[in-house]
Amino acid sequence: MRTVGSQHGIVWWLSMILALAPSVGCAGSVSSYAPAMLTDRAPAVPVVAPAAATDQDNDGPPPLTRAPRNDAPPSELHLSNGVRVLFVERHGLPLVSVGFLLRFDPSEAVNPVPDLYARAMKSSAQRSPRTPYSFLAAAGVTTYASCNTDVLVFGATMLAPHATEVIDHLSSALAAPAFGSRDLDLGERDLLAHRAWLRKNPSAHAAVQRMLLGDPHPARVRVFDVESIRAPSLDDLARFGRAYLSAENLTVAIVGDFRRAAVVSVLEARLGSLRRASPPRASRTKLPPWSEPAPPAIARVAIVPWRGATQSKISVAFAGPSPRSDDRAALLLVRELLSAFSGRLMRKIREEQGASYGVGAVIEWWRTGGAFEIGTSVEAGHTVATVDAIVREVARLGVDPIPDDELARAKGRVTARTTSSGGSPYDKDLYVLETVASQDLPLDAFVRLGRQLDALTAEDVRAAAARYLRTDRMQIAVAADPAAVEAPLRALGIGDVSIAPPP
Repeated sequence: MRTVGSQHGIVWWLSMILALAPSVGCAGSVSSYAPAMLTDRAPAVPVVAPAAATDQDNDGPPPLTRAPRNDAPPSELHLSNGVRVLFVERHGLPLVSVGFLLRFDPSEAVNPVPDLYARAMKSSAQRSPRTPYSFLAAAGVTTYASCNTDVLVFGATMLAPHATEVIDHLSSALAAPAFGSRDLDLGERDLLAHRAWLRKNPSAHAAVQRMLLGDPHPARVRVFDVESIRAPSLDDLARFGRAYLSAENLTVAIVGDFRRAAVVSVLEARLGSLRRASPPRASRTKLPPWSEPAPPAIARVAIVPWRGATQSKISVAFAGPSPRSDDRAALLLVRELLSAFSGRLMRKIREEQGASYGVGAVIEWWRTGGAFEIGTSVEAGHTVATVDAIVREVARLGVDPIPDDELARAKGRVTARTTSSGGSPYDKDLYVLETVASQDLPLDAFVRLGRQLDALTAEDVRAAAARYLRTDRMQIAVAADPAAVEAPLRALGIGDVSIAPPP
């Protein structure tokens, strides 16, 4: 939970947005909380109040017209050996982002080698003698790396004038990694620090994922033991690279102000000689049955011991569909209705109960499935009442009709975030490319998503909530003092209550 001081900071920040809104040209109304947009598309048509309008005869200014949606799907090409390259060219901002997505067998996720490989890739790319760190800093390069269910992501953002040279350097580092002991040590140190942090800060999120997905599932948050973190060697990282670094397993995503011919020439020179595996290693092994877990048969509540804590963390999770499901758009609206700034859970838990500064909901997708999760942190004394409020609001959403005006507001906010009609189109383009590549979506998935959002009715959204957010199968994790919450949680009668095992 945020402190009072941080709340004052938020109020100041919002007041500054309101003060500056006329000069920054927001693409959406202030009431929709859409950020200012930098775009090379046609500017939004300004809205001018009638001459006779006054504060006395007007409730407020009319909403600003949003910039037109970018309904063009990304471009695609393949290098001579089959490496897939996805593009979105945007020349209104002098930045370029590149992401390298490497597919691997999801069964590898039960050990830390893929995570260590991603971290070593980032570390080694920053210390290459061929392109010194001083140049990368001057070129405004910010690197990142992550390891998801079955995709390793390594990428960077840079100033556009240096894009070709930086992409040349990163492609070379990826194609012929030169990991040293320092790269492995840094990766191990990060994983050990993450483990230590989780031990000091009990996680309801990690616990509820384990409940929903099961212990061996690669998509859940995993806490490796010290021995397994220290066990891998540089030879293990090399083995992983030999197994999966092939043309079929690699996708390159590029967004921003770049010259396509120059970038493709660099990628061909550095990645065009990658071997072709036949069949590709990452798809040769059939996905194990636990990659598509059956929804839990009963509702359960697990208490993550956090003795003496003055606040509690609450996570409520439901099994969801695959990312290619037709219900994707409806679930995005369900999330918005529950957890947006003016969503139902925010009104109930923040405004009415004063228990928390916010309630969030996320939908996590991997190639074969998904999960819908609601999370919040509350003052300890409000823990049980908050759990009860979440259960009741979720149940109500699946039964009661959704008012048209509430649905219209939710559609506007989701559209702004997912179809480049508000916010930063640059960030959205990168998200679209990496999502399309990692979840095996068609290139026009987000174009269709915008149309699907427009076409959904209130009954469609209610039905999706009833289908997936079933209170008789919800999994709830509460990080709290067991002595304070166990008995009252049992009294709610939601489901079986137990103490969660340590991570």
